[in-house]
Amino acid sequence: MAPGLILAFSARHGQSAFDGTAHSPFADALLKQLEAPGQQLDVLFSKVANDVRNATKDRQTPEIFGLEYGRGLSFQQAEVSTSK
Repeated sequence: MAPGLILAFSARHGQSAFDGTAHSPFADALLKQLEAPGQQLDVLFSKVANDVRNATKDRQTPEIFGLEYGRGLSFQQAEVSTSK
């Protein structure tokens, strides 16, 4: 795998990815975790995987590769300038 690349699959090989009402359990979990600014990517995706397992009663487990590249990296909310 290329350095710096993180691959996130909503379910492990051989598992079905469940649909949700508005979004899938994976998309719901990802959107929820993205709302918390400053989380390191490895922590964020670990929380996503845990949320999906909880939401599906362990019937769906995301598979995420390259988390070691997410250590120390995070999404930061951009500052919005109000001056014109």
